[in-house]
Amino acid sequence: MKKVSLLVLFVCAVPLIFGSLFFNRNKKTLPEFNRNNPTDTKAANYQKYESVDADGDGFPDFKVLLSLPSHTNVVIEITGVHAGIVSNMAYTISGDLETASFVPFQNMFSVPNDLIDVQTFKLKLKFKNGKTAPVVIKTFTATNQYPIASFYILNVNWTNKMFIATNTRDPDDSELYYAWDVNGDGVIDFDFNTNTTLTHIFTAFGTSNVTLFVKDNHNYTNSVMRVCTNTNIAPVASFTISNVNTTNKIFNASASYDPDGSIVGYAWDFDGNGSIDTGFSLAYRIITNDYTTFGTNGVVLYVSDLFSTNCVTNPCYHTNNAPTALFTVTPSSGSTNTVFVFNASASTDPEGNIASYQWDFNGDGTYEVDVASNTYATNFTNATNTYQIVLKVVDAEELFSLKTNSVVVSGVDPGLLLHNKLDDGTSVSNSVVGPNGVISGSVAFESAKYGNGVVRKSTTGHIKFPDSILTAVMDRGAYELWIVPKVTQTVPYSYGEIGFLNGTYGWVNDIIFSWADSAGNGGLTAYFCYKGPGDTSQSLCVTETAQFIATIGQAYHVALVWDRAGIAGSSDAVRILRDGVVVASTTSTWASVGRSFPGTNISVGGWGPDSANYDKIKIDNVKFYNYAKTNFSDRFTE
Repeated sequence: MKKVSLLVLFVCAVPLIFGSLFFNRNKKTLPEFNRNNPTDTKAANYQKYESVDADGDGFPDFKVLLSLPSHTNVVIEITGVHAGIVSNMAYTISGDLETASFVPFQNMFSVPNDLIDVQTFKLKLKFKNGKTAPVVIKTFTATNQYPIASFYILNVNWTNKMFIATNTRDPDDSELYYAWDVNGDGVIDFDFNTNTTLTHIFTAFGTSNVTLFVKDNHNYTNSVMRVCTNTNIAPVASFTISNVNTTNKIFNASASYDPDGSIVGYAWDFDGNGSIDTGFSLAYRIITNDYTTFGTNGVVLYVSDLFSTNCVTNPCYHTNNAPTALFTVTPSSGSTNTVFVFNASASTDPEGNIASYQWDFNGDGTYEVDVASNTYATNFTNATNTYQIVLKVVDAEELFSLKTNSVVVSGVDPGLLLHNKLDDGTSVSNSVVGPNGVISGSVAFESAKYGNGVVRKSTTGHIKFPDSILTAVMDRGAYELWIVPKVTQTVPYSYGEIGFLNGTYGWVNDIIFSWADSAGNGGLTAYFCYKGPGDTSQSLCVTETAQFIATIGQAYHVALVWDRAGIAGSSDAVRILRDGVVVASTTSTWASVGRSFPGTNISVGGWGPDSANYDKIKIDNVKFYNYAKTNFSDRFTE
């Protein structure tokens, strides 16, 4: 009996439990919320998609809401059901629902609509249990708005106009059609089409009332009118005159223009007598005319477009004016060995027609040189003097101008034993003063203080001069040159000393002038080497006490001066100068006996076989003196 009672209880309870779960599954799957509390956000968010069958018709209750952002777009929202229980839906606007296809269910979607007035929306839902809900029918009114007509006019030229209606719009986003009345008579000249732009050529001057008509798919039509002006603006004439020479002129009308079209021809009256000399042609925009007499004329330019002509007059002067003579002398002073360069390139002629440059080098009224070039170079070998140099610039009509400058020419310093510019191979083998030099080994010539200077390109590269120069300066002398460093400073015991001057390498019977590479100073250094008592090698060294740090590419003037009896009456026996300032000196002297020179050569730029001391410095404008020179203010004259 007890077992029977338990069986009956089980059979009754199981269906009740599972039935309850089945009929309330939608609520159980939603978060808990108070349906009667309007402030409960969960209720507000979920109630419209909750499945509830309040009327007991066997289908969840749902609502269909319609909205119309525009008549062409109907937005449908379905609440009370969701895709978890609805599989498909079918709908139509003012159509047959029975023939409408089922599509996947959505709670919100939009439907295109091209109809206006009262419309009917029909909807049916198919649930996942296979049942189809009753058809929902909603009516709504679709209204149409008029399009907004707008256009602007673009001028191609005075008759060719472009009407552009791209700013026209339709509030309902309907496709628009455009028509045009271009002469203002109320009759459409270009029928409705979808083109937003119209190009039209008018055949007469005047104004026209142009009207744009625009309609949408429902034949709602609107229009707008604008005034179109079909008038011609005359072209603007403008030209310039430039001189080929006194009488030959170039006339350029490139600045002329037509405000509403194009210029079709240019014509010229060159003498201002009212008669056109050329006829009209586009080829005459730039033209040349050669006048046969001097004078002034009013030149007239005529420019034409398709409908009108305009003109402008400018004065043209075909007269001759005298040139202006100007020249410079480089250098302004020098010796009888100095080559002076006379440069008249600053001379001018208003008509640009200089014919010749004539030079009087002694101010006696006789022009020794007559050339077409504006530069000339020469030296004065006759005597020292201050010369008055006269330049006469002559134009093609033989008008001329004069200019006078002075040149101071002094005699060659009698104590100057050697002067070589070291500009190139020719300059090396042709000293300005003294014996000529010889290139030994690999050297190059690079830009330095005055033109070029010499640069060693190998350990054996240097310029040789006869050793007889040193024989003449055993007790006193001076050596000066310009250097242009290619390094900022020497590297101790790495570069090797960078030589300016030395005799036979070997530290015997020699004068050496260099940029030292020792760790102690690395400045300008000089050695006086000789054989002392007992035929022993001895030397006197003079050096800067600080490192010489150079600016790469800057020219420095360096000089070595010596006198056993004292330089300029002082106690100094040796001085080293840089840019005219003494940077090192000594009162010590060297032996006066047992000294002789090997009689081979002296070397400019050389300093023994060290592997890294070449291509470090440029040497320019070398000079040797047989006296202890102290004033180097003339160092700026080559």
